[in-house]
Amino acid sequence: MISQSQHGFLRGKSTLTALSDFLQDILHGLDNKENSFGIFCDLSKAFDSVNHSILLNKLYRYGIRGKSLSWLESYLLNRTQIVEISHTDENTGLITKSISSPVKLKVGVPQGSVLGPLMFLIYINDLPQHITQGNTILYADDTNVLIKSDMANLQQKIDTTVSQLENWFQHNKLKLNSEKTKYIYFHKKRQTINATQKLSILNKEITCSQFTKFLGVILDEELKWKEHIDILCGKLSSTIFLIRSLVPIVNRNTILTVYHAMFESQLRYGLAFWGYSPNRQKPFLLQKQAIRTITGMSRRTSCKRLFRELNILTFPSLYIYEVLLLTYNNTDHLKRNYNKHEHYTRHNQDLSLPYHKTTMFSKSQLYMGIKFYNDLPVNIKHAKDKNTFKSLLRKLLIEKCFYSVEEFSQSGIS
Repeated sequence: MISQSQHGFLRGKSTLTALSDFLQDILHGLDNKENSFGIFCDLSKAFDSVNHSILLNKLYRYGIRGKSLSWLESYLLNRTQIVEISHTDENTGLITKSISSPVKLKVGVPQGSVLGPLMFLIYINDLPQHITQGNTILYADDTNVLIKSDMANLQQKIDTTVSQLENWFQHNKLKLNSEKTKYIYFHKKRQTINATQKLSILNKEITCSQFTKFLGVILDEELKWKEHIDILCGKLSSTIFLIRSLVPIVNRNTILTVYHAMFESQLRYGLAFWGYSPNRQKPFLLQKQAIRTITGMSRRTSCKRLFRELNILTFPSLYIYEVLLLTYNNTDHLKRNYNKHEHYTRHNQDLSLPYHKTTMFSKSQLYMGIKFYNDLPVNIKHAKDKNTFKSLLRKLLIEKCFYSVEEFSQSGIS
């Protein structure tokens, strides 16, 4: 019942699946010489703006009727809220409280509840059906639309999409935060794009940007990831300073806990998408610095042995690991070589590499993931379940301690 465009609060979906779908859509467009135009909408207080009457009508249309609808109506309507302010007297130390009169809530879904997120998903669920000229990606209230077209039809598709967004927002009584809403022309390197056109939604001008934050990563117009990596490296450097401060006063296990929680967790997020960018050496150098700081080694010490001793994946291995996890989760949706021909060959069970025209596509998470998967040993490819796959893969990557993606491809481990 929930739209395939929605990735929030659903089993098997996450910010990573939303990122994967959106980025792959951009890359397919650029590979086919289409102009890709992304609109990144920021809704103002979306959960608090859900209109109860509209939500109940939508629930009815989805088949929730009778006593079930009455129960949900009772759950939503006639809720009240109050404001309580505590004040401590400086002279006596006595605490006094002021409580406002109760106010009935006519909008909003209860947050912090199990039903709250589901109610919002149902409220926004029909948005993708109303966008006919673009592909919509939703993560709860994060609303993003990608329009792909040749230059001759691009403007018409943009105008139609903007009009459809305006109609849906107005009909559903949701407001746009124009200061945080942006649009980007995605293009290939050295391609000239005329981005001077003004765009407005609900009579509010939307900013054209060279990069924007999208589900925790910084997307730029050429998908080079420079801004994302620069910001990430600043955070990683701060964490190294924290680790250096802790080394003299806590034990190794505590330091490793800090490393995994505060360094590696930041390094891993979205790595499958930006980990093969031209600027990938910067975070790897910082990772080596972190490893030397943990072990008290000098800057000239080789880290290969240290990575194995600490049971930590190198940056390239971590990238390979993240890409392969996404690929493993999607193997049922990917074509295999036996789909192309009926002849039995040694690589009959391998995944089929998609046809592409650009170097940019060949470095995408989808393409790299298929290449990595085909290079894996048979026992890992045919692992009985995801946990076994992860365990065997991690063991292999720790043992080999790859310092580059090319080293993995040339290792002959399959």
